[in-house]
Amino acid sequence: MICPNGHVVESGASFCQSCGAYVGQPVTTNVAPLEATHSSSLPVKKMVIGGAALIVVVVAVLIVVKVAGASHKTVQLTEQVYGSNCTSATASVGLQNGTFVSITGDSGSRIGTSALGSGTDSTMSGGRSECTYKAKISVPTNQSTYTLHVGSLNSLSFTKAQLTSNGWAMDAYVGASSSSSSSSGYSSGYSSGYSSGYSSGSSSSSSSGF
Repeated sequence: MICPNGHVVESGASFCQSCGAYVGQPVTTNVAPLEATHSSSLPVKKMVIGGAALIVVVVAVLIVVKVAGASHKTVQLTEQVYGSNCTSATASVGLQNGTFVSITGDSGSRIGTSALGSGTDSTMSGGRSECTYKAKISVPTNQSTYTLHVGSLNSLSFTKAQLTSNGWAMDAYVGASSSSSSSSGYSSGYSSGYSSGYSSGSSSSSSSGF
């Protein structure tokens, strides 16, 4: 090998021994190959969190399946306003087409909602006015008590046995009852004005405390 200045350089040398000139020998660098890293298992903490999340999902699915799987019935509600036509019922007891209706179950949570339909005017015995509203509310059949809520009126509870025997119908009224209607099982004693309570329309029912 000859350096830039014409001197003979030993093989393998990087510099000329005579003048010190760099002869440009290539430098070889050996790079060790990277080793692939593998995780044999998830960290314990991540596994615990993942397991807990899975349990929550499973429980939620079971709850949804239980609720969705419960059989349902449609409650036929008849709400009567005694001594008032449908026009004045809004002012007297706050009922009208679209009034919110709900039914709560054993835990007090809502299990069905609906709204009153358009009222129908009629005349009671003795010439007194009467307005009748109707609504349909779908509810699950796995409750023991069904409590009716209509607008701002007081609530009225029915047992499952009562609803079953009555064909899943709820009959309720509010207002001044005429003496002629007491034989039908409606509570008497409303001499005038309007009551904010209910009474079941069955012959075995009694006043709900108003």
